[in-house]
Amino acid sequence: MKRNSILILATAVLSLSVVAADVVAQPQGQRPQGQRPGGQGGFGQRGSNPIQLLRVAEVREEIELLDEQYEELQTKSRKIQEEARGTGERPNFRELSEEERNKLIAEFRKRSEETNKKIAKLVEDVLLPHQKERLDEIALQMQGTAALFTPKVREALKITAETGEKMQNVSREVMEGVRDKAREAFQSGNRDGIRELFENAQKEVNEKVLGLLSDSQKKKFEEMKGKPFKLPEGARRPGGGQGGQRPGGQRPGGQGGERPARPAT
Repeated sequence: MKRNSILILATAVLSLSVVAADVVAQPQGQRPQGQRPGGQGGFGQRGSNPIQLLRVAEVREEIELLDEQYEELQTKSRKIQEEARGTGERPNFRELSEEERNKLIAEFRKRSEETNKKIAKLVEDVLLPHQKERLDEIALQMQGTAALFTPKVREALKITAETGEKMQNVSREVMEGVRDKAREAFQSGNRDGIRELFENAQKEVNEKVLGLLSDSQKKKFEEMKGKPFKLPEGARRPGGGQGGQRPGGQRPGGQGGERPARPAT
């Protein structure tokens, strides 16, 4: 088997194990850390991170983002991420005890949360209100049911602590049930088998989590997503999709026209 295929399989199994552990460990009312929002079940497809979304040309066009806004976001977010990474030597996890690994993971998680808050504030400052509103809608669509674990959505839908706990429990049960099967598929080199396990698990979590909502909550959740938006095939690549890089100063869509005015500072 080629090395890149092995790495993909290993990453899938490792991610699933981390997610299962984090769901159990997180306090009530918080999204499980390590569970990347995305797709239909919140198992790990990227898409909710605003900077990642804005690297897709079609998303920038949809929210009418200007080139100078995008360049500002790229420059400042890159600086935030570089500061968060630091210049220290990366530890070798294999040489650490379980206690040391857990401590290091907790530190990474805290640093990641702080970085995400800084980037969210940056996006809030750079985007115009209508741009931010549409970006939030698209992010919810990309997150799927994983968005139901975030405090903002849970508050908007008035999801009780009891329901939130049930949501975490069903997610944990599905993850734990598929984890060993994913390891077996990885060890046998069955890449398609791992993909199928993830897809089925996503569907199962999606159905069970949504089943815990009332009809009015489901309706509100759909309204929060706004007009449906579909990423073109391959558009998750940074700067990818069909749009590519727009001419400097040209409004998204390629037709020029009036640009939204930036608020006075």
